[in-house]
Amino acid sequence: GPTCSAGRVTSLHLQSNNLRGSIQNGSLGLLSNLSIIDISWNEISGTIPSDVGSINNIESIDLSHNQISGSLPRELGLINSGTWVTQLRELRASHNRLSGIIPQSLADLGGLTALALQNNRLIGTLPPGLGHLSLLAALHLNSNMLTGSLPPSLGDLSALRYFEVSRCSLSGIIPRSLGRLSLATSLHLEFNQLSGSLPTELGRLS
Repeated sequence: GPTCSAGRVTSLHLQSNNLRGSIQNGSLGLLSNLSIIDISWNEISGTIPSDVGSINNIESIDLSHNQISGSLPRELGLINSGTWVTQLRELRASHNRLSGIIPQSLADLGGLTALALQNNRLIGTLPPGLGHLSLLAALHLNSNMLTGSLPPSLGDLSALRYFEVSRCSLSGIIPRSLGRLSLATSLHLEFNQLSGSLPTELGRLS
């Protein structure tokens, strides 16, 4: 349920219910005091409204395990753009019916530590700008329809511990730069169409 501070709702936990319907456009902008939204494990459908970019104090959004469809709005990159105090830490929308590309604007979420978009119908290539997310510790993109190659910029994710892009349609070589992921404990690239030799730089991962 909701958590209150000074008479205002600051977190909304509605996970694991039988909630149906969609998220109405114009409703998210009214949640100006929320730091956590968790509506995972329900039966919510419809799309992610574009006014998601008008949220200014949110730290965690969990929409996973629903029936949400449509594309990821580029306005996601505008979350908390109206404040210098709060940064979005976690964005989870796995196990839905999302389609379209991963918007480059996600690279603007500089405080992101976890991005979970696995088990959807996302297409296109991995945005090279994701390599700018210096605090990102978990990146889960597996079980989508992603194509193209792995951007060498992913090697710049110095905080990354968990990286999953298995069961997509990625091709090309494994970048040597992934050997710089010194904190990585889990690296899943299986069931793709990667080719070439195994970079010796991966031997640096311990």
